[in-house]
Amino acid sequence: MVRKYWNITGPVYLFGQVAAPLMFSDGVNSYGLQVSPGIDIVVTSWLTFETSFSIFGLNVIDSDGSTDWNIGANPFNSLTDRKVGDLQVGVKFLF
Repeated sequence: MVRKYWNITGPVYLFGQVAAPLMFSDGVNSYGLQVSPGIDIVVTSWLTFETSFSIFGLNVIDSDGSTDWNIGANPFNSLTDRKVGDLQVGVKFLF
């Protein structure tokens, strides 16, 4: 995972993130690429809260000799419900 931060004001930061998730197990291997924007709020010198969502994702799953590809480029489920896809919320401890 690689992130670039931009300070908006005081403790509020926007970030862009590129991640390459990997999973290896017996019979199933998965790897991919995700691009996500997010917001990080610094609460103390050692604690932040963050949220992000995926705007582009590529996932490849190799299982039992077959390969499945998934590509997603829309952060919303549809034009009518406008639910954000893959929303992630987290707590980050700095040390």
